Amino acid sequence: STSHTWLEANKKFANEIVESRRLVPGDLILELASNDGYLLKYFQASGCEVLGVEPAQNVAKIATQSGVPTISEFFGLSLAKRLASEYPKPAVIVAKNVVAHVPDLRDFVAGIAELAGAETLVVVEAPTLTQIIEGLQFDTIYHEHFSYLSGISLERIFGDFGMVITDARRLGSHGGSLRFFIQKKST
Repeated sequence: STSHTWLEANKKFANEIVESRRLVPGDLILELASNDGYLLKYFQASGCEVLGVEPAQNVAKIATQSGVPTISEFFGLSLAKRLASEYPKPAVIVAKNVVAHVPDLRDFVAGIAELAGAETLVVVEAPTLTQIIEGLQFDTIYHEHFSYLSGISLERIFGDFGMVITDARRLGSHGGSLRFFIQKKST
């Protein structure tokens, strides 16, 4: 939350989601890898209820102290089941720039599918393998990343859990990323 440009981009993102989804006060926004809560504060300003999941205890503490409820745990199916018993279905689940850091992506996606309702919008942002190769962005490959995925691989993983990518948009952030919009498959 120290980059003015990044904060403005996230404010714009939150406002677009609130408007396009017609969110109302009380709707729950869940962010996975929520950092110090900078994004969730914009949803709070709209009257939405928010919940962050941030495994870094020091950062989660900062978020909580600033008024953003945050659980300091790694996200996966086990935590999702617990959250499902304690909270309503989220209107929106956000996972920005986290999938590359997840060691068990199937468990992570299973958790998202567990929490998502029929109307829940899931937004995942990630650099993609294609953009890394096309842009020769090998300096964006970090030792803490477990994977670099293509849109097709994300489509398959989410599809295995009954979810479908409904839209994707190119972003300029992080040397080029994609923003995926995902929902449960209609039955």
